[in-house]
Amino acid sequence: MALVGESCSGETTLARIILRLISPTSGRIYYRFRENNSFVDIVNLSDELLKKYRAEVQGIFQDPYTSFNPFYKVDRALKVAVKKFLGKDIDEDNVIREALIAVRLNLDEVLGRYSHQLSGGQLQRIAIAIGFI
Repeated sequence: MALVGESCSGETTLARIILRLISPTSGRIYYRFRENNSFVDIVNLSDELLKKYRAEVQGIFQDPYTSFNPFYKVDRALKVAVKKFLGKDIDEDNVIREALIAVRLNLDEVLGRYSHQLSGGQLQRIAIAIGFI
């Protein structure tokens, strides 16, 4: 899904609400979970549903260079996603490999690199790969 609009029409505010970075001042946003097809107001999610929501709903921002910490290699962002969404008892290297292949990235070109060493397109595909995790 994409969120687009004219400048200053509220896209960033809506995206922040959807990502639960800020709370809405009015209105409601309902989300339908893949697992059981039920609709739930995102403001009132239990801890368990919030974890599932965050695994299913992730933002891919327009400027990929601000999405990654320049002090860490991009591998770290991928590994954090694996641990957070799949747990510690997962073969993280295999999961990362599959996610990067799914977004058609050459592993040798991106793994072990810092964000400033990659193109904007590569960084956006890494962000999408994190969404696959």
